[in-house]
Amino acid sequence: MKTNKERKKDFYIYNHFQAQFFLDQGLCPIRIGKGSRGDLFIRFERNEEAERVFEMWCDRWKK
Repeated sequence: MKTNKERKKDFYIYNHFQAQFFLDQGLCPIRIGKGSRGDLFIRFERNEEAERVFEMWCDRWKK
């Protein structure tokens, strides 16, 4: 089981389009679950690859 400090390295995505983008880029989720308000989330590990994919997500409309 992860400690609170280790969990801070993870991040949650509630936007299903964004989550699909991360999955399409080859990232593997740590967990899929339901939040306290009943909304679905996908949790990913925060690492260099995830940061790269996040930059791609932010830049996807720029050109």
